[in-house]
Amino acid sequence: MIHPFLRLRIKHVYAPSEAADGARILVDRHWPRGMSKTCRGVEAWSKEVAPSDALRLWFRNAPTRWRKFRRRYFAELDAKPSQWRPLLDRARQGAVSLLFEEIDPKRNSAEALRQYLNKIARGEFRLFANGDDTGFLVLDRIHSALDVLFQRHQKALVTHRYAHAQELLDQFKAGLRAHMRHEEHWLLPLYDARQDRKNAPRGFGSEIFALEHKKMLNLLAGLKARMRGLVAGRTRSPREVIELLDEECTFKHLTQHHNAREHSILYPSLDRLVSQEERVKLLARCFAFPSAWSGSRGRK
Repeated sequence: MIHPFLRLRIKHVYAPSEAADGARILVDRHWPRGMSKTCRGVEAWSKEVAPSDALRLWFRNAPTRWRKFRRRYFAELDAKPSQWRPLLDRARQGAVSLLFEEIDPKRNSAEALRQYLNKIARGEFRLFANGDDTGFLVLDRIHSALDVLFQRHQKALVTHRYAHAQELLDQFKAGLRAHMRHEEHWLLPLYDARQDRKNAPRGFGSEIFALEHKKMLNLLAGLKARMRGLVAGRTRSPREVIELLDEECTFKHLTQHHNAREHSILYPSLDRLVSQEERVKLLARCFAFPSAWSGSRGRK
């Protein structure tokens, strides 16, 4: 049962351990200064769930940037659910303390992460327990989160922040690949197996969606190659940037049409083909982004 209430707290990494702390997990990207990595006060280190270095350096715990920091960090978290999902699952089983080194006890990345996880837990509880969800169309939220991440990448690109643009593109690709793998592993086989071929939408078998996935990833690989050239400084002329943006326009056009077909054909069809109980389980899997995917399937 998905539960909305988490036993989740934040605590400074140098504060003494207490029995109420539960699992003490460090969520900073860098190990605390002067602390041994064999310290008993830290049970695990989840550095990949921390904000990117670019975002952390921009924030610098400035109170005036707190709201924007949360919004940007939440967007980063949207793109890497495999990093925060184990924390969420752990907090559902027992108390968890998110450890941080920052000075401000109220406006820090651990507090932002705590708020994000609580928000996810409440949202999943409403979705899976109340029965008032919008069915598989809720997967459009993943599309929207990826769109926001790609827009942030392009904004960094046109403002010549090439390293940050590359980092955002890497995050986008990781999220997109995970989403595609879920669809190809869980949803498309079910769509094919249960679809009445006589009444199925013509020209929209599962192979069409899978083929579009492959085409999108191939285009994305080309974008990443050009991006690496910009970061390395081999090609930074305005013409190169414009050509990259043109290619990204083609990629976005394909992505938008693909998402529209999933919205209008795949997701409504699945709603008709599965029971409420099956839908709950499938959506939980699609939003879980389990870490077991890492290395368990061939890379695309």
